Amino acid sequence: MHWLGEALVESECQLHAYALMTNHVHPLLTSKKAAAVPRLIMSLRRRYVQYINRTHHRTGTFWDSRYKSSVVQADDYLLSCMRYIELNPVLAAMVDDPAHYRWTSYRHNGLGQTDGRITAHPIYSALGLGEKSRQSAYRNNRGRTTIVCEGRSFMCPSILERHLMGLGGR
Repeated sequence: MHWLGEALVESECQLHAYALMTNHVHPLLTSKKAAAVPRLIMSLRRRYVQYINRTHHRTGTFWDSRYKSSVVQADDYLLSCMRYIELNPVLAAMVDDPAHYRWTSYRHNGLGQTDGRITAHPIYSALGLGEKSRQSAYRNNRGRTTIVCEGRSFMCPSILERHLMGLGGR
C-alpha cells in the first residue's frame, strides 16, 4: 500500500476506490494527463516484480497479460463502479460484509476511516453536505445499485438482502 501512495504522488493520479484481491487489483483512478494512469500501473508492477524476485530469489517477470482499463464517462456510473470495486470481496464470497475486508476503500468511503490515499471524487462528495451524510448515503444506496461487469448487469443487493436470499458469504 505504501508503493501505491508513492505512485499516486509520482503520477499525479487521484484514487477514489480500490480493492486488493488475492489475484488482481481494482483501482478507480482519475488524472488530468492521459499517460499518468499507465505510468502508475507500470510503476506498481515494476516494484512488485522486484520485491517478489528479491524475496523468492528469482528473475524475470510473471505477469501473464497487460492490465485492462475502462474509461468511466457517465457520472451515475462512477458510483456503481465504486460500489462494484468495494463489494468485490463480498461478490467473491470472501466476506459477507465489505467492512470485514481490510484491503478495500470501503472503510473510508462507507464508514469514514481515514485512508490518506483516497481523494473524494466530486460525484461522491455531492452525496451529502458533510462526511457522515455522504457515508450514510453511500452505504444506504448500496442495495439499489445495478452493477455491470464484463457485459452482464446485475443488482448488487445490500448485506441484509444477501442474507435473506441465502447469498451470505462463505
